[in-house]
Amino acid sequence: MVVVFTLVINFCNNIKPPGKGWGYKPTDDDDSLEADIERIRILWNMYCDDQVDVPYLQGVYGRMSDRFGALSKRDFTSSNNADYNALESKIKIVRLKRNCDVEDTVVVTKNIKSALVLLESSDIVICVGAIGSGKTTAMRYIQDKYKDRGWRNVWFEEYLNENKLMENEIINVFLCCDNLFGTFNCNVFSLETITGFEHVIKKQRERCKGHLKVLLGIHQHVYDEVLKLGRVQIFDTKNLIDVDHLDKAEMLLIWKELKKEGHCVRDISCWFNDIKFSSVFSKLSHNHGLVGNPILISMYCQHHDFFSNEEFTKASVTALVNHFKRMHEVNHGLFNVLTYIMFVRVYKKNEGLMPWSGMLSAELTEDSIKRCVEMYPEYLIEKKCTVELRHELLNISLFKASYDTWTVFTSLVHHCDISTILQLTRPKEECDCDFVNCLPPSHTDKKIEAKLLERIANAKGCPFDSPHFPSIKWKTLKRNQKLK
Repeated sequence: MVVVFTLVINFCNNIKPPGKGWGYKPTDDDDSLEADIERIRILWNMYCDDQVDVPYLQGVYGRMSDRFGALSKRDFTSSNNADYNALESKIKIVRLKRNCDVEDTVVVTKNIKSALVLLESSDIVICVGAIGSGKTTAMRYIQDKYKDRGWRNVWFEEYLNENKLMENEIINVFLCCDNLFGTFNCNVFSLETITGFEHVIKKQRERCKGHLKVLLGIHQHVYDEVLKLGRVQIFDTKNLIDVDHLDKAEMLLIWKELKKEGHCVRDISCWFNDIKFSSVFSKLSHNHGLVGNPILISMYCQHHDFFSNEEFTKASVTALVNHFKRMHEVNHGLFNVLTYIMFVRVYKKNEGLMPWSGMLSAELTEDSIKRCVEMYPEYLIEKKCTVELRHELLNISLFKASYDTWTVFTSLVHHCDISTILQLTRPKEECDCDFVNCLPPSHTDKKIEAKLLERIANAKGCPFDSPHFPSIKWKTLKRNQKLK
């Protein structure tokens, strides 16, 4: 009885504490299941004290019989008093301490708890992990905790804006910078950029004198590339939190939470409802670590075909690129909407489409984007008046798929967000990474290639000498491209 009650109140998610809580006698008008479970505990404890005159026993038994069925005679056993003496232990309220809990849909992992503890004694903590490992979720949770304590929150993406940090009054400031040195990839910065970042942090720490906490999130592959440039003072190993490391219990809770917003919620008859976590955990064992397990679980819940595809777990980017190439053939409208949002990074609904959107597709309209947001929430996420791709892994894969699709690549060169091009278009010798593209593809039209190089050079502030294309040669190249 003690074990059963302890399991019920600690692990049955559909059983909540009664109105007055566990350990207190429920009110007479409370006939809920939780209240009757508490009454059974009280009845048992009274039995252990040799009290048998309990007025509400029949009421409890009647309601439990209605819920679960009456006990048959074979469910009762007879024995002597000696056999029962060992069982007559009162039921105490036992709260089991879990490795992790869920607060407002966030699984509070040991990594999150470690970061909170570390921030008590240190003024800077760095969360390192693969794409999709849950860094942003962890940082948002920690930020909210400091907000509740009255700290002023400041959030930056990729780089710091020192002007936004400055205030006349010295108050407690909690500074977050997610995707440090790049949302998608590395090598869009230099050693000067890193030392400049360190200078800003050092300056703010000296200015605030104990009133500043800094929480940084950086992708593992970016972190590795930064270290190649030399020692980085802010990356003290004592302040690092490895977000990738999750135990089985934590992944189980992440699985349960992500299923609540997955495809099966919209289709209760879906076959994926019968998939158990043991199967998911076995599948995750094939992950090579380039992406985090949480994003894989999320993709399983949203796109069940990826769960069935062994290659997706082993090489997520490659599988997604092939997926988007097929989409370009069979669902051209959705592909164009996703690609357009990848180009602009954030689609602002109240500002309409960019003037060049027709170059990507004449069928691309505000209505087509609206329909795709409603029909394909597994790809798109809506935030008030904006629409974005659900995850940066989709951005990377769409970019690579666009790189290999000539008609889309032409639009990408002219109109894609330049920071995306800078981060995801790298020479092979400069950055050999699964997330990038060699620059330029060997089959690229020479004028398009030149335009891409010119955009990159201009963004970096470098001089660019436009090559000369003889008219006859250019016409031949153009005609051959059409034949292809």
